[in-house]
Amino acid sequence: MAAGSPTSSTLSPTLNPNNTTSHLHLPSSTDPPSDTNPPTQKVWLVFGATGHIGRSLVKCALSHGDNVAAVGRTRENTMPQMQGWHERCLGLLCDVRVRTTVRSAME
Repeated sequence: MAAGSPTSSTLSPTLNPNNTTSHLHLPSSTDPPSDTNPPTQKVWLVFGATGHIGRSLVKCALSHGDNVAAVGRTRENTMPQMQGWHERCLGLLCDVRVRTTVRSAME
């Protein structure tokens, strides 16, 4: 290990917002919506959309006027179950353990 590099004993196990060395600054991707800057429609790809958290995320995105590709698991759902949720929601099936199904969901 190089001199001066942190060891596991010197790393904090939690993030401390008051520690200036742990601050992460992310650039703003957009200005807040206003009269001169209306909100833009987003497209969401939600894996696990048939679960509790995924379904809540899909509903929230749709309520904000966004488009959603909702992906459910193949062994628990059928295409007819995934279709017809909402006019701005595309229902898809995918097994995340199989790369070809993930690739086809993303296309």
